[in-house]
Amino acid sequence: FFFILTASAVILLSSPEFSIAKIFIDKIEKEYGTFAKRRAFALVQMMNEAKDLDEMGKMEKVNDFFNQTPYASDQQTWGMSDYWATRLEFIGRDKADCEDYVIAKYFTLKELGIPTKKLFMTYAKSLRFKTGHLVLTYYETPKSIPLVLDNYNYKILPASQRLSLINI
Repeated sequence: FFFILTASAVILLSSPEFSIAKIFIDKIEKEYGTFAKRRAFALVQMMNEAKDLDEMGKMEKVNDFFNQTPYASDQQTWGMSDYWATRLEFIGRDKADCEDYVIAKYFTLKELGIPTKKLFMTYAKSLRFKTGHLVLTYYETPKSIPLVLDNYNYKILPASQRLSLINI
């Protein structure tokens, strides 16, 4: 297994598409351990697989990738009531709350070429959990009903079909 991981690392580090610098990989491994290093490689691999897909395909790949990470409150993860994690911290800790999912998805989709004018961090209320909730929304056009990328419901659906969320 180690040989496969090492061989993959060389390929990913030298990839002409999305890649990750050795110094960055070393930092991830030192700060968060081997599992985080593997997740960073998996992120780069997913991005290279998604780069030629249409916008919906990219969103599905990114949404699926980050939704594999378990939910945990900021109190559980960071020991404080509110903390907005970077994508590196998200991968490193391998747990996140709603805004962490949104940040990681937003910046990954931006890197994959989805225009930021189509992506919005949207604050809503979860009727199911009776709490505020941040989701990433995608507007194909400015007048479109947005699609919702969420860590509660893994399927990307139009906001009009997300009856468990209301805009605040």
